[in-house]
Amino acid sequence: MSRVKYLINKFEEILISVMLPLMVVVIFIGTAGRYSKLFLLPWAEELARYLMIWVVFLGIGAGAKRNAHFVVEVLMLILPKGLKKYLRIFTSLFIAAFMGILIY
Repeated sequence: MSRVKYLINKFEEILISVMLPLMVVVIFIGTAGRYSKLFLLPWAEELARYLMIWVVFLGIGAGAKRNAHFVVEVLMLILPKGLKKYLRIFTSLFIAAFMGILIY
């Protein structure tokens, strides 16, 4: 099972790594074509928007797996060791509730 999880995680990272530069290239080509008046790509903006949405959602998952999201660690630095566990639990529950509200 861990091999499958590894492959899924690797695929997710590769997908993000491909989609982000693709988004930049599509916007660059669309903008260059529009301002040079050589060609128009009417779908470039929409494709870039959907690529951005997917990059953000996949990036959220990848960052959560590695616990690599931006955090303010002031409380974690000043709290005693026993309370840090409860703060992590509270934080996880708060994030889950917030995501539930967003999904709703």
